[in-house]
Amino acid sequence: MGMHRLGLDPAELSGALELIRSHEFLDLGGFLSHLAEADDLDSLRTAEQEERFETLVADQLTEEERSRLTLHLANTAGALHHPGTRHSLVRTGLGLFGLDPAGRESELRPVLSVVAEIVQVREVSAGARPGYGGIWTAARDSRLGVVPVGYADGFGRRFSNRAEMLVNGRRVPVVGAVSMDMSLLDLTEVDAGPGDEAVLLGRQGEEEITAFELAEWSGTIPYEVLCLLGLRLPRRYVRDGVEGGVASLFADRTELV
Repeated sequence: MGMHRLGLDPAELSGALELIRSHEFLDLGGFLSHLAEADDLDSLRTAEQEERFETLVADQLTEEERSRLTLHLANTAGALHHPGTRHSLVRTGLGLFGLDPAGRESELRPVLSVVAEIVQVREVSAGARPGYGGIWTAARDSRLGVVPVGYADGFGRRFSNRAEMLVNGRRVPVVGAVSMDMSLLDLTEVDAGPGDEAVLLGRQGEEEITAFELAEWSGTIPYEVLCLLGLRLPRRYVRDGVEGGVASLFADRTELV
């Protein structure tokens, strides 16, 4: 009745419930479906799914089952924008990162940032074509910063010549091809050097790069952007400005905060 991936069609439900009720080793604990288009606030499909779910709950479950079962339908977008889908449990995904899948202003605050240190600054002459394939050409004498993060960390090649990072509170472009372990920034207009912080995702000063921006630059969705952030990135868990632990597979200078 929802995504057509798992579970039962409505026509199969009665038989499945009878099997569970009659089996000595089975006990029905919950009843759920999943919203397919809740992040599209103009879609009519969410209301249709909600109505079918409510009808099945009313028609197929006994009063005793309705009183004790865990009923759940809402994902993050459903919980935020379709209150009737919340029932007794909500399944938040993107919301755990402080993001609204519908891209609307809300009381949620992003809780994730990705930062790295600039490890080297290089001077290149006009006409230089740094990086694999020479897909970017310096139009002037330029200063390039090397950031130790690349597609092996989830910062994909699709960000080449498209994405930006924050350095000293300013947006600077990613230039040339993103490689496995390194990306290049054009720092010509910014006073920055080795050891300065580059923000791939998150806020620095008055500027912010969001998961939605990264998704737009790479032609995907924020969910994929966040899922692809690799295990090579050390995790720092911070609460109220206090670091609560570190989980890392590699001791490099790129961090997911």
